[in-house]
Amino acid sequence: MLRKLQDEDKVYLMEYLHPDMRQDHVAQAVRNTNPNVRIYGLVHITPSGLESVFRDSDYIKWGKLVDAYLTLGSSLTNFIVNKTKGQVPVHTLFHPVDSEYFYPIKNEHPFTVVMWGNMQRDYKTIEQIISLLPHIRFVVCAGYADVSFLNKYDNVETYGYIPEYQLRSLLRKSDVSLNVMEDTVGSNVITITMAMALAVVVSDIGSIRDYCSDKNAIFCHDIKDYVDAIESLWTNPTLLADMKKASLQMSKIYTIENLHVQMNVLK
Repeated sequence: MLRKLQDEDKVYLMEYLHPDMRQDHVAQAVRNTNPNVRIYGLVHITPSGLESVFRDSDYIKWGKLVDAYLTLGSSLTNFIVNKTKGQVPVHTLFHPVDSEYFYPIKNEHPFTVVMWGNMQRDYKTIEQIISLLPHIRFVVCAGYADVSFLNKYDNVETYGYIPEYQLRSLLRKSDVSLNVMEDTVGSNVITITMAMALAVVVSDIGSIRDYCSDKNAIFCHDIKDYVDAIESLWTNPTLLADMKKASLQMSKIYTIENLHVQMNVLK
């Protein structure tokens, strides 16, 4: 890459401010090779995750090596602006979804709540929700997380790491996406959920309202909120249908093509 760089090129570092990737070294190498190349550092670790590994001075130090930070959510943008005291430009993009692969297919299935993804998930609360809704069918796709403690519930199917085609199949047989999160910025779980036309029950935290609204989601703060939200969608087919339709419609914003347009106009 360094041998081929030209003055008008742009370099996007997709794991910037990641303590293990150290893409600050890559940014410095690009700067040394061609100072006219524009460099953007995409950050998608949550503010709470960054706080545990970086000092305040690091945000300016890494920021001086790029033309701008990029984020996938306003909560992270505000966090970085605060940490850099406005010394580094920050642009807010969004997490895209491959809508050519993730799209719904009509089929008959029992009312099902799916929970997938394990980044900063609150499994203690998830278990409490499941225990209070024994009449609701849950599907939990936990990746590499150990959720064997959920096997004692007859209304739960658990899966470990599965290929995307199997995940897509499970999502097509679900109605509600349950997201109990400790923090979130831009989430492929949320954008894929919406593209698959699922209603969203989600923690009201981080950048979630950048992606969802009251049209397709019920925002929750405690266990009662989650339980009531699922119950309301289970007992009200019209509400469920409207929210599923809204999710699908709203997901059309988050296409790869739209992200490409946004990236091309960055200053």
